[in-house]
Amino acid sequence: MPYRGNGAHGAPIGTARRSGPSSLRRGLVFAIAAALLAIAAAPLSGAAPRAQAAGDPPKAVIIVGPTGGTTSYFLDVANSVANQAEGAGMDVRRIFHPRATPERVLANIQGAKLVVYLGHGNGWPSPYAPFQERTKNGFGLNAVEGGSINKHTYYGANWIRNNVKLGEHAVVMLIGACYSPGNGEPGMPIPSEDVARQRADNFASGFLAAGAGVVYAFGWQQKLNYPQQLMTTNKSFDEIFMTRSNGSPSGFVGWKNRYLQSQRTAGAVNHLDPHSSHGYYRAATGWLDTTANQWRGTDGSDTVETAPTPPAKDTTPPSVPAGFTVEAGAGLEVKLAWAPSTDDRAGTVRYRVLRNGSRILQTTKTSHTDKLTKAGTYRYKVRSMDAAGNLSGFTTEISVTVAAGDTSTSSAGPSVPANVKTKTLGYRRVEISWQASTSSNAGTMRYRIFRNGARIKTISGLSFVDRPARAGTYSYRVRALDRANKLSPFSPVVTGKAVRGAI
Repeated sequence: MPYRGNGAHGAPIGTARRSGPSSLRRGLVFAIAAALLAIAAAPLSGAAPRAQAAGDPPKAVIIVGPTGGTTSYFLDVANSVANQAEGAGMDVRRIFHPRATPERVLANIQGAKLVVYLGHGNGWPSPYAPFQERTKNGFGLNAVEGGSINKHTYYGANWIRNNVKLGEHAVVMLIGACYSPGNGEPGMPIPSEDVARQRADNFASGFLAAGAGVVYAFGWQQKLNYPQQLMTTNKSFDEIFMTRSNGSPSGFVGWKNRYLQSQRTAGAVNHLDPHSSHGYYRAATGWLDTTANQWRGTDGSDTVETAPTPPAKDTTPPSVPAGFTVEAGAGLEVKLAWAPSTDDRAGTVRYRVLRNGSRILQTTKTSHTDKLTKAGTYRYKVRSMDAAGNLSGFTTEISVTVAAGDTSTSSAGPSVPANVKTKTLGYRRVEISWQASTSSNAGTMRYRIFRNGARIKTISGLSFVDRPARAGTYSYRVRALDRANKLSPFSPVVTGKAVRGAI
């Protein structure tokens, strides 16, 4: 797709250029910055139009502001989205340049269930200080009907909060508006994750305050038919956002996507989906576990509810994954396992695995084999995340040392150590004992002892006295290792108590 962004806050559709702004573009920047100071955010006069009644088809409002040479392309994209919405059965209002005035926007947007905006974006953080929301984080519109493609006026988040009331769980899509998904303007470097989060969070805040359930911000036109997904599926807002395309920002990338708690809107979540080379061209902010059924106001059979009850915002994190274990496997592999977390809401729980403090994996599974490239000592911990992006605390961090050459040649491993018991001996000593395992590989059997999931000792006997650093209750389990370096399954977990003094 050709590069389309050529304004001071041009729309970053297509492959981002890394060259600096032209002299013409610098002139536009200064002209726009001066114009921002003169724009007021007071509510416009006039009676508010009627919101949609129950039983009406969902209203979709498609807005295209003037964007210089990009305007004709944006009009083509907007017509495509409007046709999708009409094909899905929505009541579509086209508010297009040169008639995309604030008066026409307000006359149509009240009660809208879908709002799609294509145009200039003026966000924060940006080079255009100071931060204020008279002109930032909103629309770039025609000040009057019949205006030039090169003249636009910003109406910021304050104007939206003061004048707009959207429909229940409304979906807002911002396409091509600079700063809205995290990236800045064409030619600017890819920002840090924190700057990208602030930009997406700030741009969404006014729309969420006006009643939106989610704000999607895209640098590229999306391949997925979003109106059709909203009208015919029961996917959550996040599931729709995570529909893949071809690895480009026209669909879910999933390279280093991150869920972060909104700092501007209580209970909302930012989901950033950066691309490895294009940067932050996709973001979703809001209550991401809301479903398309809830958006339609139906119970799943598409019977319209006259007064749908908004779901309570999910702010409760899932439980910390229990039973976390880490063990060096064959070669340079480390085997991780944990028990499923519990959550107060239905939905998929994901797990984030960290090695040496850095995240290496996000998965829905409860085990993982980490394949390393060199021997050494590594630290692991895990936390869980629910569908709303709430994060649990971390498991206790466990260290493991791996060495090359520990490979297996046997066809069957030893049996599980049976009858594992613990005994409190006093003075912070706990005895662990078990019955011998058997194996088809003749030779000395060794046993690995684990305390709280971490391996603490390998011995050839059938008992071991552990001396933890502190008094308390500890969990233990044992597995056997035969002469062919084949491991048995773990024994059941048993607990033992270490006490300070004599017993």
